[in-house]
Amino acid sequence: MNYEPAVKSLLLFVACVSFNYGFTPPNPPTPKGASFVYRGQHFETMVLIWTSPFFLNTFCPHPSTDLDRLQSISIAFFIGASGMILGGLLRVWCYITLGPLFTYLVTVVPGHKLITSGPYAYVRHPGYTGVFLMLVSTAFTHLATPGSYVMECGIMKSTVWKWVIRYWLVVSAFSLISLRRRGKVEDELMKKIFGDEWVTYSKAVPYSFIPYIL
Repeated sequence: MNYEPAVKSLLLFVACVSFNYGFTPPNPPTPKGASFVYRGQHFETMVLIWTSPFFLNTFCPHPSTDLDRLQSISIAFFIGASGMILGGLLRVWCYITLGPLFTYLVTVVPGHKLITSGPYAYVRHPGYTGVFLMLVSTAFTHLATPGSYVMECGIMKSTVWKWVIRYWLVVSAFSLISLRRRGKVEDELMKKIFGDEWVTYSKAVPYSFIPYIL
């Protein structure tokens, strides 16, 4: 029995779930005990589910019939899917370590303290390392490998989709460049707030994103 299709499907599913968790804000926007003012998102979600079959021809205009390519797990796909999973898990580790201190905006919250445990014991900005891993790995998994979504759905035959993919690549590249700048801004803010405590920490953990490299 050929288990490769099942393994590939499982890898892809876990990678997508990890990606979703990695980019989902860990702290709920609505405090506990607060009432919902807007409930329209539930209806909108149902509409998207009901109408999704009608958009399949748009999202996959020229589906491949080559089962060997669709089922096979290339080295690039395996690396990409594994990177998405690792990146998502790293982000979740950061969420757990920081707890309510993790924010998507550069913010100082009441009772803010310097966290030096968990992934922050190895690099100062592991959350951004996770983002880098997920974005680069997504390109490997879905754009450039035989059997990937873009390669097998034929969307690159469409001029519109070509520009959509190029736009995504440009935005992703800009985001990765911006993360380095944002890391420096956070370092300056932490140094201003915590002073000598941060200086001691930065000497113990000199790398921002990748141990012994960057």
